[in-house]
Amino acid sequence: MKLFKSCLVGVAAAALVAGLAVPSVAQEAIRIGTASVGSTFYIVANGLGSLVYKHAGINASVEPVGGSHANIFGLNAGTVDYAITNSGASYEAFSGEPPFEAPANIYLVAQGDVSLRYVLVRRDANITSADALSGHVMVGQRPAMPEIGSISSALIELAGLGSSDVNVVSTAETNEAEQQLRLGTVQAAILPGGPNVPSVVQLFRDGIVDHLYLTEEQVAAMEEVLPPYLFTYELPTGHFEGQEQDATIFGLKTYFVAGPNTSEEQVYQVTKALFDNYDEFAAFHSSAKEWTIENSLSDPIIPFHPGAVRYFQEAGVWTPELEARQAELLASR
Repeated sequence: MKLFKSCLVGVAAAALVAGLAVPSVAQEAIRIGTASVGSTFYIVANGLGSLVYKHAGINASVEPVGGSHANIFGLNAGTVDYAITNSGASYEAFSGEPPFEAPANIYLVAQGDVSLRYVLVRRDANITSADALSGHVMVGQRPAMPEIGSISSALIELAGLGSSDVNVVSTAETNEAEQQLRLGTVQAAILPGGPNVPSVVQLFRDGIVDHLYLTEEQVAAMEEVLPPYLFTYELPTGHFEGQEQDATIFGLKTYFVAGPNTSEEQVYQVTKALFDNYDEFAAFHSSAKEWTIENSLSDPIIPFHPGAVRYFQEAGVWTPELEARQAELLASR
């Protein structure tokens, strides 16, 4: 309760400092689960909380529960009402796949920026194809990011290698994997980050890494075995210093999801506060610019909350195709 009050006061204070009009009486309060203090998730959640407070009269506490999976466990436990998470954790929760023991009643409100999974190799290791990973050490596991393990397994399968042919090691933090690449104790690594994440920018700038380039046919073969929440993202030649080819990267989307105890009216008001004030929201963080209606309605992999659907219908952007997709997702449980 102490954390709730502290965060609640913080959002209201931030609104006053920013010159926002603060309602004299808030109608209700919501709790938004997010990642650690200072993370992109945390900053975006604070921006969203300020919008909801200003435009819907709903107090919002931002609570640093942990990573994507931890936030959804918080939804299931009722310790938060909404969560910022990634599409992978959302899909696993909705489908009842590990680490979740049963399907969770979570619903999509909005989709935001992408989080990529780079497959990087040291330039001096001469790994120019997936089968050239044989005999090398690759960072290809992270407990908090199961999709990294899925990508490394798909690469090994693509290359026709066995589990003993590549020494796949695990790290808990991105900076640990980055340092191992720099030191040469690993020759390949799957690293998370946005399209211009500083750690990857610097690795390329220092001439240490390049992408493991995959053909269209190889990407298609991997997609056959990868989880459906992973999509492909194209980085054009020259995106990073020394990148001399187009590169296909795997990625996830950032999701804003609602838990089982959120009402249609409340989610409608939250959704309206977000999208009716997009320009204001986009000013909170560079990644917030990706939280558009168009992105939010693109290829959902869990169903939207009825309150969000109501807003999209009123905005005239809810199509028959989206209605069919919504019905398909609801029937998949």
